[in-house]
Amino acid sequence: MSFPYGQIKPLPTKHIPESDWRFAFEQIQLTITTNSYNSPIFAHTQPAFIGSKSEALKAEAKQVEQMNIDMLQLALYRVCQQYIDPLTYKFPCRLEKAQRAYLEAWGDYWYQLLRLCERLHSYQNFGYQNAAHWFMCLVNEWHNTKILSIAVGNVKGGRSALIDLINDDLKNLKEGSLSEVADLPIRNALFKIALNSLGGTKSQLRRQYWQPFLKAYVAWRDQIKTNSCICSIAQTTDKQGRLRFQINRGTKLGKGKSYLNKWKDKPL
Repeated sequence: MSFPYGQIKPLPTKHIPESDWRFAFEQIQLTITTNSYNSPIFAHTQPAFIGSKSEALKAEAKQVEQMNIDMLQLALYRVCQQYIDPLTYKFPCRLEKAQRAYLEAWGDYWYQLLRLCERLHSYQNFGYQNAAHWFMCLVNEWHNTKILSIAVGNVKGGRSALIDLINDDLKNLKEGSLSEVADLPIRNALFKIALNSLGGTKSQLRRQYWQPFLKAYVAWRDQIKTNSCICSIAQTTDKQGRLRFQINRGTKLGKGKSYLNKWKDKPL
């Protein structure tokens, strides 16, 4: 990517007028910049990666990990562009066209989740102090689990498997049913509350909040499918039953690399 790894300027939260939202974004920033990813790539305490390629894999994976942190920070800039002011929260670094397109789509997805939190919290608090607290918990949950993360992909099959998962999720949400994603209980609960509160086809919640969210979700899915800047770490198994890790850094970032994990009995 054209921006420097690990050097994204922190979100200037002092420009956020409401104290609850200012505090929420400060806490999100703190979480994503101080907590390391729970990727299984880094979870091995024993020498699961054998040979000279072990350190190369770790170094490559670490770079992708940092890219994921950077991209989430930049997506939050997009949220604040939409929610507060586009000039104050313009992206703090130069971005290529593909990078900007992806980050705007991903940021819009989070912005629509923010709006859902605001609207639903106006009905009932659902155990959260305010809508900002709810949104903060959603982002932190995502960061701590990475089930749907594209930059460090815990989904077997990499990008195509992630797209299949999102397509199933979108199909169910459009039909009014819930696809529960393991380890994302806050996300699951938000969608369940939203679906139970939609009302008729012309309800304000459906027209002004739910439909824009689904539209943003589709746009983000489309960016994952086609954007050349997407990175992923995918797990597959070769014919001998050995785990293979494919690091795909995107066509803009160079060709993918494969490494073998010879400890086939060690779970990912």
